[in-house]
Amino acid sequence: MERNLLLLIFLGLKLCGAEFIYSAHLSTENHILKYQKFSISPVMTKMENASKDYLCTIDEPIKDMSQYDYLLEHKDKLLECFILKKIKIRNNTTSTLKNIESNTQLFISPTRFKTICDKKKCKIYKLSPST
Repeated sequence: MERNLLLLIFLGLKLCGAEFIYSAHLSTENHILKYQKFSISPVMTKMENASKDYLCTIDEPIKDMSQYDYLLEHKDKLLECFILKKIKIRNNTTSTLKNIESNTQLFISPTRFKTICDKKKCKIYKLSPST
C-alpha cells in the first residue's frame, strides 16, 4: 500500500514538473569574464495559484537524469532564457591618459520557475504570484 502511494507521488511530480529558483551573477573586467556564479535550487514549497509566463524551450533530450541535473548540465541555455527577462547591469568605466578600464556586472535576481519536461525537450515557465 505504501509503495503504491509513493509511486503515485513520484509519478505526479514527474508529470507535473518541478519548481526551482534561479539566480546568476557575472562580472567582466575589460570585457574578459572574471567571475560567474549560477544558482539553481529546488524550492521547499510550491507556489499555489501562480501565473505561468513561457520563457523558452531547451531542445536537448533528457537522458537518465533528474530535472535538477539536467538544468545544471544546460545552465548556459537557461541563462539565455532568463536574460530576456528582468536583469540588472552595472557598468563602471574609468579612464586616465593612457588607460581605460571597464567593469561590467550582470545580475539576475532570484526568480522562481517551473519546468515541464518530456523525453525530447524541457519547457521553462517563469512563475509569479497571481493577483
